[in-house]
Amino acid sequence: MITIRHTRAEGTLIEGSEKGDGVYDIIRHRGFRYFRSIGRIGIIGSRDRAAQTWKINPAAEALREAGFEVTVTIDEDTRRSFAEAEAEKAERAEDRAGRYEERAGRAQGSSDKLRAEARRRMDSIPFGQPMMPDHHSYSRDRNFRDRTQRMYGKAIAEGQRAAYLAGRSEAAGRTPSATATTPPSRCAVSRNWRPTCAGCTGGRQASPPMGSPWS
Repeated sequence: MITIRHTRAEGTLIEGSEKGDGVYDIIRHRGFRYFRSIGRIGIIGSRDRAAQTWKINPAAEALREAGFEVTVTIDEDTRRSFAEAEAEKAERAEDRAGRYEERAGRAQGSSDKLRAEARRRMDSIPFGQPMMPDHHSYSRDRNFRDRTQRMYGKAIAEGQRAAYLAGRSEAAGRTPSATATTPPSRCAVSRNWRPTCAGCTGGRQASPPMGSPWS
């Protein structure tokens, strides 16, 4: 028995499925994903939201056509508090930021190591020593220098990757609660000027309209 269960507290999850039973292969193209953290199949972003029946019902029908017995249970009353939802978001953001920070540290360490080794190799070449095409060591010398240059290139690439991951770590650490002190306002889509919306300000800092509560 396969159960597709939705609650506001837990989101939409599959119950009764086991690895290799073919369930995921059938519904993966119908909006369902496998969550490694909990070892379950479900719909991304379905927690604290109404059931996405336009994904649930076609998935259930596809499973039935494949020979599975399927039940669908939707409970819109079981919810978690706003504080619980925000606390989980903050925790997940912190974990995500930590993972990016760890990866950034490894990339920076690799960059430093490659750069130091490339410098050591370059320092082993006598200052001002040119390559000598007619000398028997020319091929070896050229290969040595080429490898050293490639090593410098890898060091630069790893440094850029470290900077990118560090930026992702910083961004991941920003949760909705971090902007909780921002005064509430709606976007220009609803015809109301919003000072924090790029769509309302054209991507630039702008002064509020005359007579607005923000002026």
